[in-house]
Amino acid sequence: MNLSELKIAKALDLDNRVSQYHAQFKFGPYRLDFAVLLLSGNGLFSWIDIEVDGPYHRLPEARKRDKERDGWLREWGWVIVRIPYGHEHTISRTIDTVLTSNNPVNGARDAAAARCELRRRTREVERGTMAKLL
Repeated sequence: MNLSELKIAKALDLDNRVSQYHAQFKFGPYRLDFAVLLLSGNGLFSWIDIEVDGPYHRLPEARKRDKERDGWLREWGWVIVRIPYGHEHTISRTIDTVLTSNNPVNGARDAAAARCELRRRTREVERGTMAKLL
């Protein structure tokens, strides 16, 4: 983890809206910087992918790859949040924005159900990925 990611991890540890998070979470062909289980104001839990983007992500080929990646993850119900490297101080405001926006979130009524749903989707993605390789 770089310094910016460590600061975000600390902020996530202190935020009571964060039920849990996983750093460097593998989902299908991608590795998410932070997979965050977030409790929204309406009592639903949602999975958020928080990405810390360094200067590399400003390059045209990286932007194209990020757009494809984000689209694929959104199809699986993830809300994607990209934070530029060095802007980790905005994490609390960013979570506020996610919670108050009209993003299509994949809501579960409790944290256990949200964790089960993530495990189910991860297995489903892995089976699909393996089927494509065969």
